[in-house]
Amino acid sequence: MSTYILLLLTFYFHSANIWIEPSWVSSNLSQPSPNSSYEAYLFSAKGEEESFQVHILAEKSDLNNISLSFNKLPEKFPSPLIYQVLPIQGIPLPQGGFDRSQSFFEVLKPFQPLTISKGQKVVLWITFKTPRDIKSGQYKTELQINSGEKKIKQIPITIEVFDFELPETPSLPAISFLDWQTLMLTHSQQASGEDYWKNLFAFLFEKRLQISLGSYLQTLNSDVAPILEGIWKNYLEQIKNRDNKNIVDITPLILPPGPLETVRNLQPYEMDIISRLKDSNTSLVSIFSPSRNAGENEVLKRYLNSISEQLPFVMRVLCSPPSPQYNFYTDIWALPYVSFSPGLMERLVKGLSIADESTIPLKSVSSSTTGFIPGSYPATLCSP
Repeated sequence: MSTYILLLLTFYFHSANIWIEPSWVSSNLSQPSPNSSYEAYLFSAKGEEESFQVHILAEKSDLNNISLSFNKLPEKFPSPLIYQVLPIQGIPLPQGGFDRSQSFFEVLKPFQPLTISKGQKVVLWITFKTPRDIKSGQYKTELQINSGEKKIKQIPITIEVFDFELPETPSLPAISFLDWQTLMLTHSQQASGEDYWKNLFAFLFEKRLQISLGSYLQTLNSDVAPILEGIWKNYLEQIKNRDNKNIVDITPLILPPGPLETVRNLQPYEMDIISRLKDSNTSLVSIFSPSRNAGENEVLKRYLNSISEQLPFVMRVLCSPPSPQYNFYTDIWALPYVSFSPGLMERLVKGLSIADESTIPLKSVSSSTTGFIPGSYPATLCSP
């Protein structure tokens, strides 16, 4: 839903280069991106959170005792949340065909005054929470950046509030893949305790995210280690405590070791997990991404068909533009965001196939890689 209107400008003052980036741009930048700006425009529904990044580069000398404050914060707006973004080098752990060794996992640490050494850069993450009981329209404020008692920069912020309220219960669930294996390796001591997973799942669900413990870009082969019972236990506990409809990816429970053939035989504790999920307010799904290798299509079709025969209560999700060859083998299409265009949206609304423009019964379409509407036939498509 977020939209940013950004004007390109960098700012040099007190030996500092300061610029703004939208939230969806990588924080691992050595210089401003094409989306950079000297002021931030946020578009928000009532009750929504919107964020942007502040990049501060100490070019010619140290920047001592950096602090932040807001001038003229609009009435009813709570104090914005300020974090420091800490990039962490990824580790060589390929999952689902995606090599994480060069990835940066961004950690948000509550901001405290700091010193930036010459040649170093700090990235800050600013989050505004729009009140639900506020009038629609434009609201303005300023972010002031100080070095000691000197004002380094004042950043204008405009928040455009739409005339509708974000529902308490999401109408468009979105699944985020949680790389639990990497967490086990990078936080081995903390991850061995149940409180770690309990607090992590509570935080993620509070952010309106639904978590998949499966592999991102799961295709045919499975080399994923079995998920520990303690992780499943805390995951299920969080789902039980949520009032809204949950979508649970059970792919990790049913994948056979090695190449796909058929749904594997489940262990007693795994059957218990599925039974508990079926009794709760959940939709059970299995998420796959079709392989780019055309020779693997028939294997994936057989496996998807085995899911419908052995686990008819599980909805099959393919992360791909709708394709006639898979239409019989999937229950939900989850469209990649990069596939969207105004023309494509119009064709999807009319039920037209991307592949050959023939009419096909689209059961579900989405505006993001992993966001979808189970069992719906939307007349319009939502923007992410």
